Amino acid sequence: MSTVPEAMVTATGPVRVQVEPTRHIALADGTQVRVLASYPVRPEADLFSIEAPIEFRCATCCDPCEATLVAVRDEWLVCPGCYASTERISDIPPTGSTVTGSDRATAA
Repeated sequence: MSTVPEAMVTATGPVRVQVEPTRHIALADGTQVRVLASYPVRPEADLFSIEAPIEFRCATCCDPCEATLVAVRDEWLVCPGCYASTERISDIPPTGSTVTGSDRATAA
């Protein structure tokens, strides 16, 4: 596992937020991106400011996104636009959990 300082990272699967040894988002490929700040705004999704931009396909709208501010819902990344545009993010069914890793790779 490596910590990514400033390079663009591509996420193609589920992610996990971890606190030890430092707070970071662990991507499916084992890459770790350090969390700079977290914002506990909604109980159903966590919002994080991260050290390096992540390129990913949003689990809600399926659009490609590049961001240093990401939401994590049910182990999938959600773009800032989808996170901000919903009153309750739990009202939108996650599309990411129904897309397989190989589908995500070809869709990106």
